[in-house]
Amino acid sequence: MKLVDALRINNAARRNPGRTLPFNLLTGFTPLHLQTLLAAALHGRLPGAYAHIATGWFGDLAGNIERANTEDSVPSSAIVIEWSDLDARLGWRALGGWSHLAAGDVLSAASASADRIVAGVQALATRAPLIVLALPSAPLPPIGHTPRSRWSNLEVAVHGVAIRIAERLMLQPNVRLLNLDRLARLSAIDVRADLAGDLATGFPYSMHHAAVIAGMIADIMIPVAPKKGLITDLDDTLWRGIVGDDGLDGIANTLESKAQEHGLFQQLLAALADQGVLLAVASKNDPAIADRALRRDAQVIDADRFFPVHATWEPKSESVARILTVWNVGPESVVFVDDSELELAEVKSRYPEMECLRFPRGDAASVVELLWTLRDRFGAHIVEDEDRLRLSSIRNAEVLRTVASGSASQLDDFLASLSATLTITLDCSADDSRSLQLINKTNQFNLNGRRLSDDEWAAFFRLPGAVRLTADYSDKFGSLGRIAVMLVEVQHGSARIVGWVMSCRSFSRRIEYACLRAVFTAFDLAEVQIEFQPTSRNGPLALFLEKLLGAPPAPGMITLSRELFEASAPVETSTVTLHNRMT
Repeated sequence: MKLVDALRINNAARRNPGRTLPFNLLTGFTPLHLQTLLAAALHGRLPGAYAHIATGWFGDLAGNIERANTEDSVPSSAIVIEWSDLDARLGWRALGGWSHLAAGDVLSAASASADRIVAGVQALATRAPLIVLALPSAPLPPIGHTPRSRWSNLEVAVHGVAIRIAERLMLQPNVRLLNLDRLARLSAIDVRADLAGDLATGFPYSMHHAAVIAGMIADIMIPVAPKKGLITDLDDTLWRGIVGDDGLDGIANTLESKAQEHGLFQQLLAALADQGVLLAVASKNDPAIADRALRRDAQVIDADRFFPVHATWEPKSESVARILTVWNVGPESVVFVDDSELELAEVKSRYPEMECLRFPRGDAASVVELLWTLRDRFGAHIVEDEDRLRLSSIRNAEVLRTVASGSASQLDDFLASLSATLTITLDCSADDSRSLQLINKTNQFNLNGRRLSDDEWAAFFRLPGAVRLTADYSDKFGSLGRIAVMLVEVQHGSARIVGWVMSCRSFSRRIEYACLRAVFTAFDLAEVQIEFQPTSRNGPLALFLEKLLGAPPAPGMITLSRELFEASAPVETSTVTLHNRMT
């Protein structure tokens, strides 16, 4: 991003701020253009909001961190460390000697500065919703006695100080580290520094490097919701060869058979499955042959990690449609991978919202880029236990949907046979990353489509009467974990539900009725107000409200009486336990 573009974006956001969101940018150098570029990057990820970025004093990074912690409230903060923050002699603006004779003193001072920075960040992390930490990325000056082709002892030791900062702070649950390998791919070391600008204004970076850092910080502060599922082809994608023509012995995915790129693709899919990503197969193949191929000993990924497997001779888009129905997710949350441009175009024509990526067989460099792209699309900042339950819950949900298509009495009997337990918890603490994750990635059962930043999440719980309701479910098929979150404002005997999401894998189990009943019961309410806004995807939530109200819900605040709710609610078939942790 160019500076002029960043200024235009920021001016537009300043003129029409829907809401103002605070952030900190803490540096020891002059923040200057980095502040402007970061604001623009945040505005691009927060439409309708204005990012107000506070900074600190020049030349005092550790002090800036400590002063930020004295504020009444601490917003999400970006902390960018440079070598001169560890010792001024590691920068260009101080004259103190680069002789190898001073190495011990420089290293001692750098270690002391690092200790102070670490202590300050650890204290700040107890109050800030999120901290993004960038280690030094500008090239060091010629501080050693060796030629450039060889690291000096001091250079090794100074880099070790920086790495130890990362090692000590990565244990903090709300501290995120900027990936230096990714930074190196986007900004080469020899184009990062601007010595003239550093000497004139105290800003050490080139505009390109500052823009890259700003974009990466914004990516971490306001992450894009990860995709939920990946659908893959088989022949010449999951393995090399055409199993129907070449037979089981003619397909390959190993280094020995010169098909390692297919094995690497399988290896990444297995890693994605371990973090809860849904995997399915859409292949033009004989189903029996495809099943045998998926269960070969040479496979890196187990066949059971894929559900469903659609091996048919119908158009790929038909197989994709069936998979989306089983998963109960929208096409915008899914990636389709195939080696054929024709097949990709056919699926894309039916689902333009779906990202369709070609498996570049025979092109090792492009395979590596595909693997990184998939890691980005499905990357999760935190992997919760509930994420790993997703596949089994989808299989169980498919059974449930089949039963639900029968009579009401059949559904009652089936739900009663599940021996389901539902644990509903009321709390007023913001310390719940899983609930925030659900709110920001759930589309279909979503009260109003509102997404929350870490700061907005923390701000909600500072409101008087703020309550978080969570629901955890299990039955004889296993646990679904945390599957519903509701945000309620309770004051003076009245309640407003301002946020409510439920995972699609829990549909048809009547959990939504149990959650609403818990609000009526826990606070002894005659009615509740529900802040509903239709979105392009929350039809299931709108249909639920229509069943309760007897008419399609109008946008805005809806009042639902307890009498009307009880008259419309079906029989409860789960054993419900309510935990009140409000006191």
